[in-house]
Amino acid sequence: MVCYSLSGTTRILAEAIAHSFDAELELIHDRTERRGWFGRLRSAFEALLRRDTWIRPARRPLKDYSLVIFGSPVWAWNLASPVRAYARRYGPQCRRVAFFCTSSGSGADRALADLEQLCGRRPLARLVLTRRAVLQGRFDAEVEEFVRRLQPDRGATTISGMRTLG
Repeated sequence: MVCYSLSGTTRILAEAIAHSFDAELELIHDRTERRGWFGRLRSAFEALLRRDTWIRPARRPLKDYSLVIFGSPVWAWNLASPVRAYARRYGPQCRRVAFFCTSSGSGADRALADLEQLCGRRPLARLVLTRRAVLQGRFDAEVEEFVRRLQPDRGATTISGMRTLG
C-alpha cells in the first residue's frame, strides 16, 4: 500500500487496511512545506490545478507486486498532489490496483477517477471515508468490506501492511 497523509487521518485508515493484509506500507514523502495557513493554501492550489509536486522515489519497483493499494486525502475536491505525482510516475507499472481516500465530505469520486486515469487501470475495489468517521474510529465494517473484495489477493505480495518503509 502506498499513501500520503498530511494530518494523519489517511494514515490511520491505511494502517487499518494494512493490518488486514500484513504487508508493507510505503508513505509518500514530498519536500513542500504544507503546515500552517500558507501550506494548506499551497496544497489546495496544487490540487485544484492538478499539479504534481516533488516526491521521493519509490523504495521498490511496483511492478514486483500483484496488487498496489493507493491511499490519498482529498484536497480542494481533488487528488492530493503528492499522490498525483506518485500515481503519474509509478501507477502505470502496477498490474492491479485498489484505491481509498479520506475527505471532509466531497470530491472523493473525482479524486479516485483521477487515480484510475493516472494508473491506467480500473481498481479492484474503492473505499471512501470521511475524515470524521476515521477520527471517530467508525470504519471497521467499511474496511472489512474493502478487504473482502480484495480477498483473492490476500496471500499475494502487496504493498500494504503494518511494516512501514521509509
